[in-house]
Amino acid sequence: RTLRGATTIVSICFFIGVMVGYWIITPISVHFLANYQVHPSVQNEFDIISYVSTLTMLVLACGIVFLLPVLMYALARIQLISAADLRTRRRHALLLILFVSAMITPPDPFSQLFMALPLVLLYEISILVVKKTTHSKPISAVHG
Repeated sequence: RTLRGATTIVSICFFIGVMVGYWIITPISVHFLANYQVHPSVQNEFDIISYVSTLTMLVLACGIVFLLPVLMYALARIQLISAADLRTRRRHALLLILFVSAMITPPDPFSQLFMALPLVLLYEISILVVKKTTHSKPISAVHG
């Protein structure tokens, strides 16, 4: 029963990330890449292979990144992190989020911002999840 619930939560988080990647991040990124010019004499050739690889990379990266609350839940359950730790390191997390969003998206400030905003929201949700997790029963009490 627990495995079924965990699978459902992981699937929902991943699916939401895929939807954000497909419907929000990809159109902004593709528009930027299609209109990007190094120099007017250099022609930008945007073919189906580069489109599919960009789409795949963005959608999968967003899906994986949206698993952040699940990862934080698991780390809290094995008592590696606490909500106080996450609150204390919020500034560091923001820098890491900006770095990750810059790595996932093209060098366009709008797509980076649209990737960073959900990540910040996910980080805050993770703090709430971890806070609730630390108030629940320890793993040994559940299985013992």
